[in-house]
Amino acid sequence: MGNSIQRPVARFEDFEVHLETGEVWKAGRALKVQDQPFRVLAALLERPGQIVTREELRQLIWPEKSFGDFDHAINLVIGKLRATLGDSAEVPHLIETLPRRGYRFIAPLRERTDPSPPPVMAPTQEQTVPSPVTGPPATAAGKKLWLIIGALAVVVVAAVALLQMFSTLRQRPSTGGEIQPLVSMPGQQDTPAISPDGSQVAFAYSGGPHPGIYIALIGGQKPLQLTEGEGDANPAWSPDGRQIAFARFSDSSDQKKLYVIPALGGSERRVYTTSYPQWDQCNQMSWSPDGKSLIFSEALDHSAKARLSILSLSDLTARPLTSPHNQQFDCDPVFSPDGAKVAFARGPMGAFLSDLFVLKVAGGQPLRLTTGNSGGDAAWTQDGKEIVFNSPALAFQCIWRIPASGGTPQPVATSGDAYEPSIPRKGNELAYRVVKQWDTVWRLDLKDERHALAPPVRLLSGRGVIWKPNYSPDGRKIAFESNRMGYGDIWMCDRDGSNCTQITDLHGTSATARWSPDGRSLAFESATRDYWQVGILELPDGTPHMLTTFPDTNNGAPNWSRDGKWIYFYSGHDGGGYQLWKIPMGGGSPVRVTTKGGVYGIESKDGRFLYYAKYSECGIWKKSLDSGEETRLPINVCDWYDWDLTRDGIYFENPNFPPNGRIEYYDFAHGQTTPILALDKPASLFGGLAVSPDGKSLIFGLNELNESYIMVMKNFR
Repeated sequence: MGNSIQRPVARFEDFEVHLETGEVWKAGRALKVQDQPFRVLAALLERPGQIVTREELRQLIWPEKSFGDFDHAINLVIGKLRATLGDSAEVPHLIETLPRRGYRFIAPLRERTDPSPPPVMAPTQEQTVPSPVTGPPATAAGKKLWLIIGALAVVVVAAVALLQMFSTLRQRPSTGGEIQPLVSMPGQQDTPAISPDGSQVAFAYSGGPHPGIYIALIGGQKPLQLTEGEGDANPAWSPDGRQIAFARFSDSSDQKKLYVIPALGGSERRVYTTSYPQWDQCNQMSWSPDGKSLIFSEALDHSAKARLSILSLSDLTARPLTSPHNQQFDCDPVFSPDGAKVAFARGPMGAFLSDLFVLKVAGGQPLRLTTGNSGGDAAWTQDGKEIVFNSPALAFQCIWRIPASGGTPQPVATSGDAYEPSIPRKGNELAYRVVKQWDTVWRLDLKDERHALAPPVRLLSGRGVIWKPNYSPDGRKIAFESNRMGYGDIWMCDRDGSNCTQITDLHGTSATARWSPDGRSLAFESATRDYWQVGILELPDGTPHMLTTFPDTNNGAPNWSRDGKWIYFYSGHDGGGYQLWKIPMGGGSPVRVTTKGGVYGIESKDGRFLYYAKYSECGIWKKSLDSGEETRLPINVCDWYDWDLTRDGIYFENPNFPPNGRIEYYDFAHGQTTPILALDKPASLFGGLAVSPDGKSLIFGLNELNESYIMVMKNFR
């Protein structure tokens, strides 16, 4: 540099780099360059035309630290730097890569001591407005130029205002540009979080080698792995883009630990530990725009509900923001751009089945934006006027947008099966997750209670999910739940899988269909607004009606008594965890059956005992319907729908037999468990298991396809 320059300034092409103040200017406009990319740029500029080795850069950026994936991290830093400067790795004109050695700055530097040229454009949304102290000084000619530009700006502003006024007179369609996948990785990519500058996406990866939290440049290079662990999920960016918060879940407990890690890798810092809601779509978190706090969801009363809490990152204390009722789950909060409000999902199954609400951080009553469990995970638009969210509205799972003050949702032109939208604070990108799921039901014929007759055969297949099948009393029909036509509804087929017919159409989610002993009715659970309720459908073509159980709480998983006079169901009526109740079909009040928990029950063939599962607890319990004392059976089943009762024992799915689980039989007489079939594919999420009335076959659900991947829409507006 020339000796007359007071502060080191490197000039090349139309760029100025102020090495002491950390500023980068292009044609008079300030560019935003993060700390680590700037330090790399400074190192290259201090030795133009010379190789700066990768080891030298490691010492510069991460001194005295052990870094497990440095190669990916430095590639990411260089990629961000090139993106900011408009350079290319394939045809570089600024920064040249020397494979396995380092990098070299190849553009010629200009020696200048005269003042910088004046700005010629107003700062864009992505740029920082220069202050009077640090910005390059303007010349006299520049002042004249600004007068001309100012006059033109008035004209432009007026024209824009007229266009905006005109656009409010008509409905604005939701538009976007090119849609492309973020990365190519087998398995599941979940919970995308786009960086504040819109250049990269953080996401959780599982179902393949090296699970953990990753970040990837949009349209860029190989993703960088930040953490290692199947239980790491739900990344959230700090507003300056330098850190990422994430949650780590433990299989051995119901706790999640919240961590913060540098966005380019480094040491993790644990900031909080709490109980997590059992629903997968209930654990996303958001960083406040001022960078001082995190908002997240935590479980209460043994996961009977979930509230939102705000964690102060200065003293690591948390305060509750919401006070949900029993069996209400407040999930996946996201701060508004000004930090004054929070959008979140509230429902009986986390964001999976929920409505969208907005709440002021200062307190008050939340504003409800959707009804009928048509909400989901949300993201604010940059101006804070709208909220983008995923929803199954109109039987089509996609991304929608709605005014933050309330109004009519409008679809966004994304691909189908879309979830978890994310919008940057700057830029025009929209990231979201696409889920592809294909479930099937299989039949296994039995030679006797303990032995299979032949390999299983596929019985039911189709688009979407097929869950919790159940045989009719005569064994000629099968009822099940499916979303093959959009909404989750009850379907019925012949026992060989033919002649399938949809028998409910409630524009919500209907599930757990169970036949009455005489085969003339089906009991089922349905969630069309706020909570699950128990319904009855008279066959063959009756109209569903809801039973009068308990208001303002979940009531579901119905099953019949052997004489058909009662229906068992779970309820959260008394607060805390679920208990089993029964209600007389002839009318009357519900009667409580369990006191220590229960979610789904089956009466013994003689009607003397009740066998039942509990919520979020492995095992099957037995109690006399006379004495009321319960006994736990040595049965390793962890999902309340993955078992069925015969006269002499219980068939169930043991999830702990690798790799996919195993169907087993527990014999009452001998107290012994016999393996029946090792599953060659994973059980579907709510797959279920049922025994035919004659005891000669089993039906069960398997998952054939379970993929999720991140898509990015460019030019979203």
